[in-house]
Amino acid sequence: MQRTCSVCGKSKDVRRNKQTGKLVCRNCYSKNRYHDTSCHELCSKCSKIKHVAARTKSGEPICQSCYYKDSSHHEVCSQCSKTRRVAVRTDFDEPICHRCYVKDSSHHEVCSQCSKTRCVHVRTKSGEPICVNCYVKDSSHHEVCSRCGKTRRVVTRTESGEPICQSCYRKDSAHHKICSICSQINWIATHTDSGEPICQRCYSNHYYHDSLKHEVCVICGEIRSVVTRTESGEPICHNCYCRERRAKKAANPA
Repeated sequence: MQRTCSVCGKSKDVRRNKQTGKLVCRNCYSKNRYHDTSCHELCSKCSKIKHVAARTKSGEPICQSCYYKDSSHHEVCSQCSKTRRVAVRTDFDEPICHRCYVKDSSHHEVCSQCSKTRCVHVRTKSGEPICVNCYVKDSSHHEVCSRCGKTRRVVTRTESGEPICQSCYRKDSAHHKICSICSQINWIATHTDSGEPICQRCYSNHYYHDSLKHEVCVICGEIRSVVTRTESGEPICHNCYCRERRAKKAANPA
């Protein structure tokens, strides 16, 4: 049910702000949450003024970035046996990392936006599943980047709460380190189990050439990296997925 947002005045799906009691839409709620200086404190880890994502046992604030990097939140995944940040837990309290959670077909449903069988990223208020691709494309998560001036999805914010898109975030030299594989100074995408940095290029090459992530494609019958699955959970490689998309566009030109 749509109502008028008390901030922007537009008729949208709204929620009630617990602090003010007013009805606000999701876009205004997210903006106010990050721009509200009352939610910003000096992070006890990086000593930067950021939005508080968590707190220590003693009550000291921790920003989201430091919270994710904290090794105390990392455990040995019950699926891949690698030490990573815990995303979810099983009914028996066994930890599962984000990568294994996404791969598990039991978490895959037909997305309510694109009608493709993918891992559920979020759900609507009515419980309908939304995949990560459709969530990223949602314009309600887009703002004008404070650096390039383009309307893009916000991945982080400055200390004053100004939005920064992914492209500008990657260009920032503060997030560049020496990659442990190619020994070049690049943007770091992830880290090894021992904490050594890996750049985006090496991470992509490692991912697509890792035989553990390859399966027999149901269309071409070759062992390749899986990018999507059918409704029944059968793997489809990147080449066949792109070929099917081109065939659909040719059959149904816009």
